[in-house]
Amino acid sequence: MQLKHFRTNVKQHVMKETTPTVKIYEEEVISSQMPPSTLAMMPLARELHLILEPGLTYVRRKMTPALPDSCIFEIPESYQKTFNNEPFLIRDIIIRRRKRMLIFCTKTQLEVLFDSPVIMMDGTSSTTPPFFKQIYSIHALQYDSSNKYYFIDLPHLYFL
Repeated sequence: MQLKHFRTNVKQHVMKETTPTVKIYEEEVISSQMPPSTLAMMPLARELHLILEPGLTYVRRKMTPALPDSCIFEIPESYQKTFNNEPFLIRDIIIRRRKRMLIFCTKTQLEVLFDSPVIMMDGTSSTTPPFFKQIYSIHALQYDSSNKYYFIDLPHLYFL
């Protein structure tokens, strides 16, 4: 009975979160407080890819919206906000027909970016989603490490 309840909890977390399934599994094992005899019957996290992962991945894929077939598509509310319910999609601009620019960041990320003495920028065109030519990210230096603070999907390839 405990195992069934455990699997239901893991499945619900996989459906709601984008956290890797192995991490969800490990967190649920820790929080479940199952007796050692029950824990001994459960697969180890490293065995998940053989036993549970395919089913969990299928469940997650069913919950994820299909890739759009044009640049005009509705962005689900869950992708417009952070887990803390802060706005994350700050600009969604239709430049002209079949040209769209999306800008993602939070208010806190912008504050860190503006306060940073050093910023770094990076653009890539090799791993873009359909209908976008370039993903551009802006990194800020904070506490001696680089963090991404700004993501932009661009409709054209821009060179600075």
